[in-house]
Amino acid sequence: MENFVDVGHLVKKHGLNGDVLIRINEDYKEDLQKTEKIFIEHHGQKIPYFIDEIKIGKTMYIRLEDIDTPEAADQLSNKTIYLHDSDIHDQQALVSDHPYQQLVGMRIEDVTQGIIGSIQEIISYPGQEMAIVVKEDHNIMIPLVASYIIDMDEEKGSIKMQLPLGLIDL
Repeated sequence: MENFVDVGHLVKKHGLNGDVLIRINEDYKEDLQKTEKIFIEHHGQKIPYFIDEIKIGKTMYIRLEDIDTPEAADQLSNKTIYLHDSDIHDQQALVSDHPYQQLVGMRIEDVTQGIIGSIQEIISYPGQEMAIVVKEDHNIMIPLVASYIIDMDEEKGSIKMQLPLGLIDL
């Protein structure tokens, strides 16, 4: 089974040549510059896109093979960028079986609703990792999305999140 790592996002099209503005997790900038392809999820499958050019600076842009119009670039807006775990230089940062397994047991706290509970299990769905938290005799599935995570304190075993309203009530 192939393992992929969420390294950032394609934000929006830029210019007339198919460039796309990207936001990349600092830990993976070097890995992205050294790889020849990224993966983007389509219908539950990670599809490879070969890199023509990356512009890294204060603002970062990427140009992909066969994406050479603003319309084609626009189709990639708001998509997650994945790298194959073999393209990550710091293999120690990856947990062998599951990159999120080290979060099991950590307590999730929402900024508005307070303590939700402790993570009992991590489940992988296509393109999404879900934390299973037990609260008041029922399971709550919480998406492990970088934009929801405000702070993570490994010493205290807690993750502070800002979850969408109503998510916990589902």
